[in-house]
Amino acid sequence: ASVAGAGNDLTLTAGGNTSLGNVSGVGALDVDGTSTLTGTSYAANSEIFGGAVTLTGDTTLTTTGDLAVASVTGAGNDLTLAAGGNTLLGNLADVGALDLDGTSTLTGTSYKAASETFGGALTLTGDTTLDASGAIAVASVTGGSNSLTLDGSSVSLGDVAGVDALTVGGPATLTGTSYAANSMDLGAVTMTGDNTLDTSGDNGEIVVASIDGTTAGGQSLDINAGAGNVSLGNLGAATRLGAVNDASKTTLKGSTYDANSFVFDGDVTLTAATTTLNTTQSASAAGDITFNGDIFGTTDGAQSLTLVAGSGTGSASANGDISLQNAGTSSLKLGDMKVSGNDFTALTVWLANDFHSALTGNQVFAADTLHAGGDVNSAVGGDASGHIDADGD
Repeated sequence: ASVAGAGNDLTLTAGGNTSLGNVSGVGALDVDGTSTLTGTSYAANSEIFGGAVTLTGDTTLTTTGDLAVASVTGAGNDLTLAAGGNTLLGNLADVGALDLDGTSTLTGTSYKAASETFGGALTLTGDTTLDASGAIAVASVTGGSNSLTLDGSSVSLGDVAGVDALTVGGPATLTGTSYAANSMDLGAVTMTGDNTLDTSGDNGEIVVASIDGTTAGGQSLDINAGAGNVSLGNLGAATRLGAVNDASKTTLKGSTYDANSFVFDGDVTLTAATTTLNTTQSASAAGDITFNGDIFGTTDGAQSLTLVAGSGTGSASANGDISLQNAGTSSLKLGDMKVSGNDFTALTVWLANDFHSALTGNQVFAADTLHAGGDVNSAVGGDASGHIDADGD
């Protein structure tokens, strides 16, 4: 029914199943084979449950040293694991609330519970799925080149390193600063600090449904997929991001991109009818917008681009600079283009429709020409140079 150990070790070896009540004051507890825990509290210096464990009520396993559990069937009951050392945990099924305190190594592949909290550093030994009907919280992950899937009503995720494919279903809050995997597929993301998303080690894809900060302009974002592709939904639509630096070829799937500044080092493809990038921080401050690669649409004349680096009026210091390479092609033109800020530079721009600019500084089409199928309306405080070919006014 129960055991008071007085500091002594306890080994249980049964040919069948072991039914074990509460345990206290035991030195090393070693249960070989399957077991059913009929108590609620199991306290020892160390604990090993070498076979499948079944819970009959809310259960807490507490050790001053290491803790190892082969697998758990929870029958809807809560499970708390509090080890002074490391916890080795196999597959988990039908647990209520899982609360694992301290470092852990997941030796299984599937962890299903109503909610899951991993309060310490987590290490994977194989491809792993954390599946909860409620919230999932993970302090940090070392992947060992294994894949990780997290599927919960909400996910809180700290630093990630060495993961193969990282997949997060549902909304996620990134509480760390560094996320490194061979590929990433994330849903709606909220950042609590400056973040780096990096798949450059394997040139893997990065897909993110949307990203917001927690304080306007307070969280910066670096993205590096190497030679891989990046797909981004809205950025900063709810809460403006800080500086956004994207090193790779990118498809913008959203329509609203708000940040303190933008740098896109690879080519960018637009998919929305109108895509707006805005770096306005206040009436007296705006950041730069820089495209170091070319800009493309997906359907001739169907993707318009608005670039707002301030109002384009008042003092130059209240506006940012906008720098483009080529935008559109003769066979795949953008729709409209609207820009406002300080200086604007581009190489060759192809538009099916109108071009409008409001600039406190200069407007330069450096390589060739602005080709516009509609009207061109430029309000430029400095100099304007470069050919303009407009079918309208």
